[in-house]
Amino acid sequence: MLQQSSALLARGELPEVQLLEGIVLLVAAVLLIVPGFITDGLAILGLVPFLRRRLVRWIVSKTTTVSPSAEVHTPDSHRINRIIEGDFRRED
Repeated sequence: MLQQSSALLARGELPEVQLLEGIVLLVAAVLLIVPGFITDGLAILGLVPFLRRRLVRWIVSKTTTVSPSAEVHTPDSHRINRIIEGDFRRED
């Protein structure tokens, strides 16, 4: 999962599925700590990889919207070191 996230970040894409799977795992861990049979059952459902992936894909399909500025890349968008010109004066 970490390698997939790194590859997506290298291509400039957001690893939303991997991030949401991590959040579901975190919520499942918290639910295991909370006492009760219902919370334990929900936590176990969040720990099963097949069910977790289906839940995350369902959440992504319900919440994903395409914004007009999401696909716009300027020539400098991948540059890390940008030069910002300005004046500097030190006052002690």
